Amino acid sequence: MDGPLRGFRVIELGGGNGAVAGRVLASLGAAVTRVEPRGGDPPRTIDPRFPVSPRYAWYMLDKRIVRHDLPAEAAAVRVMAAAADLLIEDLPPDALAAAGLDPAELMAENPSLIVLSLSHYGQDGPYRDFPGSALTSYALGGSLFRAGRAIDAPLPPPGEFAESIAGITGALAAAALLAARGAEGPGDRIDCSVVESCLSASDWNIVSRMSGAPASRVGAGPAYPVYPVADGFVRVLNLSARQWVAFREWMGNPPEISGAEWEALAFRAANAEVIDAVFAARAGQRRREELYHEGQRRGVSIVPMYAPEEIAGDAHYAERQTLATVDFPGLGPIDVPRAFVRFGQGSIPATPAAPIDAQAPSVPTAATGTRPIDFSSLRVVELGAGGVGPEASRFLALFGADVIKVEHPSAPDFMRAIGGPGNFEKAPSWASSNRNKRSVELNLKDPADLETMLRLMDGADVFIENNGGGVCDRIGVGYETVSARNPRIVYCSSQLAGAWGPASAYTGFGPSNHALSGLAELWTAPDSPKPEGNTLVHPDHMAGKMLALAAICGLIERQRTGQGCFIDLAQSEFAMATIGEQFVEASLLGKTARRGQAHPAFVPHGVFPAAIGDTWVAIAVENDEHWTKLGAALGSPVWAADQSFATAPGRIAGREAITAGVTAWTRSQTAIVAARTLQQAGVPAMPVCTNVEQLADAHLNARTAFDLVEHPALGWGRYEGAPFRFQRFALRAATRAPLLGEHTAEVLRDWLG
Repeated sequence: MDGPLRGFRVIELGGGNGAVAGRVLASLGAAVTRVEPRGGDPPRTIDPRFPVSPRYAWYMLDKRIVRHDLPAEAAAVRVMAAAADLLIEDLPPDALAAAGLDPAELMAENPSLIVLSLSHYGQDGPYRDFPGSALTSYALGGSLFRAGRAIDAPLPPPGEFAESIAGITGALAAAALLAARGAEGPGDRIDCSVVESCLSASDWNIVSRMSGAPASRVGAGPAYPVYPVADGFVRVLNLSARQWVAFREWMGNPPEISGAEWEALAFRAANAEVIDAVFAARAGQRRREELYHEGQRRGVSIVPMYAPEEIAGDAHYAERQTLATVDFPGLGPIDVPRAFVRFGQGSIPATPAAPIDAQAPSVPTAATGTRPIDFSSLRVVELGAGGVGPEASRFLALFGADVIKVEHPSAPDFMRAIGGPGNFEKAPSWASSNRNKRSVELNLKDPADLETMLRLMDGADVFIENNGGGVCDRIGVGYETVSARNPRIVYCSSQLAGAWGPASAYTGFGPSNHALSGLAELWTAPDSPKPEGNTLVHPDHMAGKMLALAAICGLIERQRTGQGCFIDLAQSEFAMATIGEQFVEASLLGKTARRGQAHPAFVPHGVFPAAIGDTWVAIAVENDEHWTKLGAALGSPVWAADQSFATAPGRIAGREAITAGVTAWTRSQTAIVAARTLQQAGVPAMPVCTNVEQLADAHLNARTAFDLVEHPALGWGRYEGAPFRFQRFALRAATRAPLLGEHTAEVLRDWLG
């Protein structure tokens, strides 16, 4: 189909968080016009290695650019806003009003306007006016502490990772309001916090406290091992009993790993060095591609560890045309991920377009005739597992949809099984991702239950699944079968490598996507002997939001045509899109490199040790003003007074001396004192928070960033809350995750009579 958001007109103001949101919406067909200063947009030249920064090039695809200086030319932007559906801004609170574009006034002039504000700490709360950055937001968001090896400081992600998280989260919120508003309904204001977006993508960091699991840093960890082979590295995940048996048989059933005790995941994790030795002896001299395909055919979840520049050589991604070449002004040809998500079976999305430098905004045809969608009337069937499918349907439920999770004790969502054999109610992560749903118990191997499932899908608006490739077809609920009975259904499918292509049947988990997308290679300490990355399950939580966004787009398209559609979200392709600037860099340099704590454009920028044990502070000096304020906050030490450090090139040249000076100061402070000292001076800084520290954080609690929910098996607990707030649209209040099959009779009565 053409972009499902075609006809919606979007204005974009600000830096990276808003630029990602605009990039996502533009890739889905919205007409996005970015407003830049006449003297040049700072993100364009932020990286001194290139005439145009890779980050800017990736964010600007599929957009038009107009130039107006604010507040002098605010009137011209107000004219644009009067004809727009959505305005995206990521300025500090009140800065938009100070620029002559007060959101309340814009919404009064255009009652249908939606304003998406993507600020680091939100529009209220104790930290509202603190200076922010992608790094410091990620530090408070909870994932940074867990990234890297235990012997190192917490390791920042490659690129401006928090911008991807916040931009995708904000795009989801905006799309939900566009759908609820229709073509000409009332507008709304969205307060989307970058920190809370990161919190909602932090791998159940908060609820892990229920099971007594402290935040920790273990590199790849024993559950996600990385093995050296003849021409690189592979990752093998033996998380299920079936995968373990397949792996053991592939290794020739060696006696070292054949005892019954090896059936337990915990035992395997505690004795990982034995498995390491077995793999090295039997597979270590083979090539990764050979091992990848042979192992997957045998049912082993094995994947190669790629760098971004290697992905073009993979046959599966070549057939799917995962990467596209764009001739970008000032850079020349660059290879970029083609799409975040695909619409249609076997579809290849259009090549992204370089931005158009326009004298004035285009006035595209408005999205007329698009009727409002009442989320409370939507019916969603989910046959999901883990993170992606359950998170997608959870957000649709948050917007008001009736979500039915179909499950059975003989084939449970593996996240339920974390509670232990036969105990499906004590897994906090499952309880988090399945709030606001109802559970129906059906055995899809039973013909009668399968027919009941199909009848449920006959009346559904959306179906969401993230099972292994081909599983739904084999059990009788594939797209061809379901759409023949219900042509209006929006069928959302998400697998490791997508719904078609040579590797479409291959299986994997979040850490598999780290490996295939190039993320693990880049998110590794420069001196690490292997690209182990970390134990975060990215992109599960972000991909879940993207799948929910795609489902909403499918519903908007159905309002136009009356027809449903097939949505194909390949998790590894989506993971590539979240680090799209790294692919631009690979195109320009021929390779990518691990940066560790060293940012290519900013100094000092990274994680610094504090006075007490394993405590750290994230500091992000991103301009000359920050540098001046840093020196004053530190008491004007001699090294900070060096005039050669007054500009970014000088600071980059003096990285070693500056890092040593800042480190000496942070080692004399607690993390919280160091961060508060710098924040009050106007320098972005934040303690690198554990989950315990997040739960105690004054700002997060003031903004009610946690949902307090009582579960019959888990008791009262705090969960990650919604990362956005609306002025008018009412989100559903959080309810506990269902017990297995708890609502079977209720749903069959409500839906099927």
